[in-house]
Amino acid sequence: MSRGCPVGCAWCVDPLKGGRLDRRRPARITVEFMRAALGRYDQFQLHGPIFTQNRAWLGEFVREVRVSGAPVPFKAVTLVRHLADEAMVAELALAGLRAVGFGIETLTAQPGRALTRKLPVEEWPKDLYL
Repeated sequence: MSRGCPVGCAWCVDPLKGGRLDRRRPARITVEFMRAALGRYDQFQLHGPIFTQNRAWLGEFVREVRVSGAPVPFKAVTLVRHLADEAMVAELALAGLRAVGFGIETLTAQPGRALTRKLPVEEWPKDLYL
């Protein structure tokens, strides 16, 4: 549904594979895809912090789910700081949010828990990222 991530966590490869520019599909098209695929899938997973990072897109997503009828079951993986708004979380729950996984970047805030890549970027295969 999207590519790219401007967050740039030190350990994450997504910005290197998909670029830093957030390139997401419009919310309406995302919800249409989810609706069309119900039955093939029991639940959708919306990965990455960019799902909740763009509040305007998120609001549009919730509106599109409401317009389309019943909630679409989904889970999300995001950053803790992006879900600090309880009203937004309640809206997402009404739209179908069933579970939230928090990225491991939350560990880096704890002393002695800084996360780094296991392999330096210079040693990655050149065809792995854009």
